[in-house]
Amino acid sequence: MSSFNVHKSHVLDSALPIEQRYTHFRSCLNKVANLKGCTRFALVESIASKTGVNVERGGSEAELLLVLELLLEIRSELLM
Repeated sequence: MSSFNVHKSHVLDSALPIEQRYTHFRSCLNKVANLKGCTRFALVESIASKTGVNVERGGSEAELLLVLELLLEIRSELLM
């Protein structure tokens, strides 16, 4: 099983196709949902309500970076 940081590095790799980068983001999402003790669906909904981005559908690079920033904030709060 890959770590959060491995998936995050793939999310940030602009040489990869955007669809693949969103797949790695969703892996990060699963890890944070497990850490938070909530469902992936609940975290997807929370991110969508805060950013307007549905990460299940994918989107632009700008949207990907926006949701990654939010996910990193959520993860950071959980690890404190």
